[in-house]
Amino acid sequence: MSCRHLALAALGILLLSPSASRALDQSNDFSPPVIEGGDTAEGKPIAKKFTTIIIPWVNFERTDIAQVIGFLRNKSKALDPEHIGVKFRLAVPPDSDSKPSGHQRQVGLTLEDEPIGHVINYVCVETELDYKIADGTVVLYPAESQQERDARIAVILKKFRTIIIPNVNFQKLDIAAVADFLTVKSKELDPEHTGITFVLRLPPENSEHSPYTREISMNPHDASIKDVLDQIQQQTNLIFTFHAKEVVFGLPETGGPTLIRNHPSLPLPPPDRIL
Repeated sequence: MSCRHLALAALGILLLSPSASRALDQSNDFSPPVIEGGDTAEGKPIAKKFTTIIIPWVNFERTDIAQVIGFLRNKSKALDPEHIGVKFRLAVPPDSDSKPSGHQRQVGLTLEDEPIGHVINYVCVETELDYKIADGTVVLYPAESQQERDARIAVILKKFRTIIIPNVNFQKLDIAAVADFLTVKSKELDPEHTGITFVLRLPPENSEHSPYTREISMNPHDASIKDVLDQIQQQTNLIFTFHAKEVVFGLPETGGPTLIRNHPSLPLPPPDRIL
């Protein structure tokens, strides 16, 4: 990777949002990153390919985004043991209809031996795009503006304060079950019935990279979601980051979900904000 793109990577990890956040840890100990649509039956195989298909060499010099996507489509198929690869689709308006400021259609990037998921994240950083998995295809679309992102996060933060859970009784409850409980309860108690979706971006329980407590114990009454999250943080080494409409549990030392570009579960671009 060139010095320029090392700098780009560092900048991306600090600034990114749309789903990314995605310190790039390529360890096989980690589950595939968080990508929107990556947790569905058809999305999981694609999310896995994002970490297992390694591109030996990438050298884009002011290459149009459509050509970049064509290259990745062909390369992923050639390098996939199943010869299926990854399907891509650009859902981007013509240049004349897109955002006038800072929205690049060309990519300048040199990378060596990178998972295809990392390559896509770098591409999205340069072109201000986000991506998701839909109908078995990775769809690239314009990233939301900072104003839109702030508004989205403000809605979640308001729910943190206003959704009150009457009774919480966790007795050495696994963190995955805690996340499920909060997701279900927040939707049940939210007047709009949209709630908050909590997801995990954690290494396996028996991994050497798992220096955190998986079991949570607490028994508060009339506690806000924020109160519950505060207690979880006091008992664990976990952090919470925002990706799309989800709140992701992750590890600070690995960036947790910080390699995910405003999305749900796949590797790279960083989170909107850390609690």
